[in-house]
Amino acid sequence: MAQRPDGAIAALRRIHEQVGNDKSIAEAIDGAICQFEQLPKIGMPIRRIFRLPSEGSNLAEHYYYRRYFATSAAIWWGGFTSSPSLVEDIQAQNRYNAACSAALAAFGKGIEKPPLDQEAKASWRRQALAWLKADLAYWSKQTETGLPDRKARVRQTLERWKADRDLTSLREPDARANLPDAEEKDWQAFWAEVLSLLNKADQH
Repeated sequence: MAQRPDGAIAALRRIHEQVGNDKSIAEAIDGAICQFEQLPKIGMPIRRIFRLPSEGSNLAEHYYYRRYFATSAAIWWGGFTSSPSLVEDIQAQNRYNAACSAALAAFGKGIEKPPLDQEAKASWRRQALAWLKADLAYWSKQTETGLPDRKARVRQTLERWKADRDLTSLREPDARANLPDAEEKDWQAFWAEVLSLLNKADQH
């Protein structure tokens, strides 16, 4: 597809026809098509058009700052699927940023029209948990090295998780009060793991 943006555009347009009234996904696809249409002009591979830190926000971040959180999360998901290197770039915190978008979408903080239904919100909560668990597993391995600089990075990262307002709805017990019991227990267990790993990283 990187060699044939016209094929990518055709595929995206077919998907566009299938999403029906899901305006958030349709808008994300429109944005992606716009990006693909520019490729022949600038000669840049598709996988790089997704993230251009030297030239400002990527497409997912663009929609995040516009408060289209479900759209942002969907673009992240698509990016991870098509380019695993985006997930592996821990320094860029792509997966964590995706989880934040998903968390905000799950609690109706976005301005997508129509608003997400309960099934869609539950789906984004599950995805946010999966992304955060994957990142937590990575930081756990960094702690196990015993290296002071890596443990310091773990502490810094997890302290941010504890304070990040994007995750408030999934972190604070009062905010999770209306979640189904099974979900509440999953999130309670996750944050307990975060605190346990943070305590471990604090040990010398």
